Amino acid sequence: FQSAAESYVNKGHRLESNFIYDCGKLVGGSGGIQIYQSGDNRVTRNEISHMPRYGISYKGLRYGCLPKTMYGQAVTFSNHWDYLHTRNNRTIGNDIYSVCRNSLDYGGIESWGPGRDNLWESNAVHDLDQALDWNAWAHILFADDASHYLTIKNNILYHCHGGDATGAMMMKNIGEEIVNNLVADCTLGRV
Repeated sequence: FQSAAESYVNKGHRLESNFIYDCGKLVGGSGGIQIYQSGDNRVTRNEISHMPRYGISYKGLRYGCLPKTMYGQAVTFSNHWDYLHTRNNRTIGNDIYSVCRNSLDYGGIESWGPGRDNLWESNAVHDLDQALDWNAWAHILFADDASHYLTIKNNILYHCHGGDATGAMMMKNIGEEIVNNLVADCTLGRV
């Protein structure tokens, strides 16, 4: 490709109404659905359970990890969004449970370094337990590093349990919006 815009070819997919169960037997860090450098996708009405780490995972390459130049252009914080294609994804109405069964640093829905303007809405994430270390770092909805301009709204999180370092949601990004989520019947270190 000659430019970032020209390289944005992996997009517009629909992952809808699937039953994804008991995967990741050979790859312990896997999940039911992983979106990497793919945007403008819809992930809706899937049932995902019995995964070792994630239900749904969004991956990119955050600023600071990207090369200093791409396609002959200097990569800056202001233009690095052009190179991150995990953007404008809609994850809506999924039922995710009994995932994160063999991992730490997990999320029922998780992201690390994706592009902008992703949405997690009206998902049910439930029946997660800290299996390896009760007090380890984990979140039910885990907007990890550089998950900027992510909207998390109208999700229901219930029957999730863990110790001091386990939380319902992570908010540590620019322009992140967390609105109208319900956390019920959970034993967690923090919301």
